[in-house]
Amino acid sequence: MYAILTEDVPQLGQKNHLVRVADGYFNNFLAPRGFAKRATASLIESMRESIETQKKNTAQKAKVQHDGIVALEGKSVEFARKTSDKGTLFKGVSAKDVAKSITDELSVKVSDSDITMEPLKTVGDHEVTVSLGGETAQVKVVITATEE
Repeated sequence: MYAILTEDVPQLGQKNHLVRVADGYFNNFLAPRGFAKRATASLIESMRESIETQKKNTAQKAKVQHDGIVALEGKSVEFARKTSDKGTLFKGVSAKDVAKSITDELSVKVSDSDITMEPLKTVGDHEVTVSLGGETAQVKVVITATEE
C-alpha cells in the first residue's frame, strides 16, 4: 500500500513523501499516530500542488533575502548614546538595537538573530555582519556621544 507521510518518520521518510508500506504497519502504527494518510489520487495531486507552491514561496523568499543583502552592503546606521568620562557607553548597543535600526532606517527586515556581533560599548565605528539566506553583508555601526 502507498501512504503519504504527514510527519518525518525515522528510517521511513520525510514529511510529504510518498512511501510504500505494509498494510499492517500503516493500519497499526502510522495512521493511528497521525504519521501518514492513505495515498489517493486526489491527495497525491493536492500534495504536488502544495510542493509547487512551497517551491515558489522559497524562491521568492530567497530573492527577497538576496535583494536585502545587496541593499545592506556598505550601508551604515547611527546611534547617539550617553557616555562616561572614559568614552564607554552607559547602555551598550545590542544586536536587537541594530536590527531595529536597520529595519526602520534601511527598510530591510532583519531580526537580531541575523546579526553577528558582540554588544558594542565604546564610541566609534564598528563593523557587524548581517546574514540572510546564507549570504552576508557588512554594515557599519557608528556610535556617537551625546551631550547629556
